[in-house]
Amino acid sequence: MITTPSDIPDHRRTTLKTKTLATIAAAATFAIGAHLGARTAQAAPPPPPTYVVEIKTGCLSKSGTDANVQISLLGSGYSFGKFLDNPGVNDFENGRTDSYRFVGWDLGDVSQIHLGHDNTGGSPG
Repeated sequence: MITTPSDIPDHRRTTLKTKTLATIAAAATFAIGAHLGARTAQAAPPPPPTYVVEIKTGCLSKSGTDANVQISLLGSGYSFGKFLDNPGVNDFENGRTDSYRFVGWDLGDVSQIHLGHDNTGGSPG
């Protein structure tokens, strides 16, 4: 015998309708979530690399500097430069090792490092 909606008691019709809507909503939510998740995973670029540079200043008299020091990194396809400064710290003093951490372009294999300063300050070195 085929059951038609009029043959189902009222309390069973409501339950059936609720379950059907919940199933449809869950399936729709899953489909949308899966679609957005796949799209997000494809669009997310890898994080840029972090570079750590340590510079040891010599111990001889007047080997430190008050000038603005710049580093340039040259890689297999890209290069970039950055002024090195730790805020609140007197960088590049005699016998000290200063460490700098920064995020930059993915340079590939770093082939050259250039270090220089602009000859400014009270004791440019």
